[in-house]
Amino acid sequence: MAQHIKKSYLLPLVKNFVEPDYSLAQTWPFGDEHWSTAETEGKLAVDVIETETSIIVITTIAGARLEAIEVFAHNDIITIRGRRDAPIAVEDGVEFIHTECFWGPFSRTIVLPAEIKAEQARAEYKNGVLTIRIPKRKVDTKISVKIIEE
Repeated sequence: MAQHIKKSYLLPLVKNFVEPDYSLAQTWPFGDEHWSTAETEGKLAVDVIETETSIIVITTIAGARLEAIEVFAHNDIITIRGRRDAPIAVEDGVEFIHTECFWGPFSRTIVLPAEIKAEQARAEYKNGVLTIRIPKRKVDTKISVKIIEE
């Protein structure tokens, strides 16, 4: 006899094919806690804004210390990584009843819409929000073409 499966269990599987950022790792029983012994890494949510002269990347990293955040930029790629430590240590007798906040290492690599001047990048971390401003590198050059008739 066929077993009836509730639609709510199928939704994450369908979303994986429809939404490329949706991962089966978010779905029971496929979650990392069932298949991996390595420490998981959080993925930052980012906003990327392009102006005429610069690229601005904004992300929230509430709870991370400034010393624990690293930003790398090269050509048209930027990587943000670091670590957020839980404010309450997991010890004997401590049991998390419900968890939604990610604690531990995080990273995000973003391909930017234009090449950048990485050496002129500026970053500001205020109230848990990291804002990175990077001037765009001018790559358009006018090249004259000489037409030769055969």
